[in-house]
Amino acid sequence: MWGCMTAKGVGYACQIFDGNMNSQTYTNILGTTYKDTLDYYDWKHKDVIFQHDNDPKHTSKHTKRWMKRKGIQLLQDWPAQSPDLNPIEHLWRH
Repeated sequence: MWGCMTAKGVGYACQIFDGNMNSQTYTNILGTTYKDTLDYYDWKHKDVIFQHDNDPKHTSKHTKRWMKRKGIQLLQDWPAQSPDLNPIEHLWRH
């Protein structure tokens, strides 16, 4: 499952059916489901700061290039292995 949340509320979610997510799948989701969330709240990429952890699919060259091309601003220097700091981890528990 991939999901997102914003200061205004939850965003759209996407179920991953094959059990695996690589950087290509991740950027495909960002290009559709994340974009749908931005559209719903009438935001552009430049209006938000995106946060994800240091999972390899998030930090791959493919993902970094894709995000740069789309103009997605990232929250930098996010600590590895820190689910306690990741707001969506608290949402998943409910």
